[in-house]
Amino acid sequence: MTNKELVKLSASMLGSALECPACFWRDYNVPLAFHLPGVLNKMDRLEKEYYDQYRNKTPPALRGKLKEKLVDMKTAEKLREGLKYFDKELNAVLSGKMDDCFVNEKGFLVPMDNKTATPKDEKEDKFLQAYQTQLDTYTFLLQKHGYKTADYGYLIYYTPESGTPDKGIIFRAEPKRLSMHPKSAIKVFKYAVNLVRKPKIPGSHKDCETCQWLKALGEA
Repeated sequence: MTNKELVKLSASMLGSALECPACFWRDYNVPLAFHLPGVLNKMDRLEKEYYDQYRNKTPPALRGKLKEKLVDMKTAEKLREGLKYFDKELNAVLSGKMDDCFVNEKGFLVPMDNKTATPKDEKEDKFLQAYQTQLDTYTFLLQKHGYKTADYGYLIYYTPESGTPDKGIIFRAEPKRLSMHPKSAIKVFKYAVNLVRKPKIPGSHKDCETCQWLKALGEA
């Protein structure tokens, strides 16, 4: 692509630019059709319906684990529509749709994102950096749209705990609090924009399994 073409990136995409430049470039410039598995779409819908029952409250699954309350319905609907930031100098758009958002006792918004698994060990969670960047980006977008934000956000991990397929599965919700760095988000955004504009695919991360697999097939 040329440097004049508009680049559109989302909060959920940015983290992958740090994981493997080659995969990020390939996914943007040579995209493959991809759809979330039906079970994840179902989980996403169920989580939203659950939260909507407890607007301006802490949902029961998280009581005693955090003190923040969910934002009101009007704010939730606006955030679900998505927030956008246009960088004129880069000719690029950064967007983000939050799963939901909390508000703390000071009235500051606290971004959150739902995940459907809990890492056994934080050091083993290779996606944590991407999740951090995602929440940093949500904070950045909230600030650009005039919202006051807290200096932290939450990942809410939903993990199957008990039950059976015929009687229903019980999920345990565990919040993980992360410090927010919105200035870092704009740095990653600029890096990602410059990355996808490279005329050729950049070098891959040495530990990238996808690139190793493609190389073995003779396609990378």
